[in-house]
Amino acid sequence: MAPFEGVSSRLIGVLTDLLESYRIPGEQTGLTGMAACCGQLPSDPGALFGVVQGLVLHEDAFRRSGLAIAPDQLADWDVSAGQMLEQALRLDPAPLTERRPPERRVAGQCFHSAVLYCALLRNRGLPARARCGFGSYLQPGAWVCHWVTERWDRGRWVCEDADMGRHDLDAGAFRSAGRAWLACRRDGDDPGCYGIGQGWGWPELRGSLLSDAAALVKDERFTFERWELAQPPPEPDAAEDAWLDRLAELTLADEQIPRLREQIKANPAFTRDQVRTPPPPG
Repeated sequence: MAPFEGVSSRLIGVLTDLLESYRIPGEQTGLTGMAACCGQLPSDPGALFGVVQGLVLHEDAFRRSGLAIAPDQLADWDVSAGQMLEQALRLDPAPLTERRPPERRVAGQCFHSAVLYCALLRNRGLPARARCGFGSYLQPGAWVCHWVTERWDRGRWVCEDADMGRHDLDAGAFRSAGRAWLACRRDGDDPGCYGIGQGWGWPELRGSLLSDAAALVKDERFTFERWELAQPPPEPDAAEDAWLDRLAELTLADEQIPRLREQIKANPAFTRDQVRTPPPPG
């Protein structure tokens, strides 16, 4: 299949620029200072997928196996991919292509595997992006908040889960945060079926939508609680809900990413380290 078969000529330039952008690392996916180590890495996506699995193991997998997590194994929540590789090499200086035993792997979350895989793909010049959304295969009867990686292959985005070892996820297995938000807002889905751990419903949907929108413009962050927009207003705000609906819509199509970037930049509330101030009592 041709890379843009069925796409109008007007959009080809937009998509070409977008794919070129996704080949280039961002702040969280840059591997500055790791050139010597990364030079050993293969270019095949399947091999890079295996590299990530050999370096990072989900904290829950440690607990299910009865393994203790040493303090130096824990990854910081919003750590960059380069910092993850540095941590992996501190735990075990062997080449990155060598699969570590659990006691010498970084203990992380799905976010860490998704962002590291994205970074390794970009390092080899392959278009890739991390996505935040919800998986149906993690807990029966629920959509659990989850991070995955998309890579461009032969004219389409292939969705992969380096944390759980799954390839080519379809819409029944993974639903992006924007699709989940709109499914609940417009299609009658139960918000209570979306979440993770102790957090379910609209707050998790809201935060995941912001995380996915930011990741699509190459600002991959795990934590969203400090973002002003992540804090629901004390009273229903129809204008803000409509803005979030539009944000969700813009995450659904590649040709809308430039508008998504503009919408994020134009809203001063889409910032970090700000908490919505509650109204005064009375």
